[in-house]
Amino acid sequence: MPCTVDTRAEDEHELRALIAERNELTRMLCALIKLIPSSTAHKVPGFVEWWNKHKEDDAKRRARLKQEALAKLTEDEREALGF
Repeated sequence: MPCTVDTRAEDEHELRALIAERNELTRMLCALIKLIPSSTAHKVPGFVEWWNKHKEDDAKRRARLKQEALAKLTEDEREALGF
């Protein structure tokens, strides 16, 4: 299996499938990274940069999801939850 993938999509359905596959592969990579000693993982060229950006992007995504969820609550509900 090649270490790269052709990401050219012919239509929107194919593009959505590629995005879903990328997301699934990213989830698997994150799980694997937590099992590998950092001294080993850091030997992979570009790993540190990718991992730091990934963690930053994930924190932003989680913050956005939290804000979207809180926006759906009433003021009383937010107050009851301590927000």
